[in-house]
Amino acid sequence: MKTTAGLQRTQSAKYQIKIQGRQTEGWADWMDDLEIVTERKSEEITVTTLTGMVKDQSGLHGLLNRIRDLSIPLISVQY
Repeated sequence: MKTTAGLQRTQSAKYQIKIQGRQTEGWADWMDDLEIVTERKSEEITVTTLTGMVKDQSGLHGLLNRIRDLSIPLISVQY
């Protein structure tokens, strides 16, 4: 199905991905050029926000798969 407006699956786009937890050593190696910001929301909850350009939808799914494979709770994905 061809779309005429909006985001295309082969188009790069800026995303903000929020995950629960703190950045660990080695994350930068597989986060490409995403900015990583960690905030302590409460005594028990820390949220890490990843922001930046993702090459295409395949790249986005790859990033989300890595987060899932590491059993990191996903909070949100924003375009």
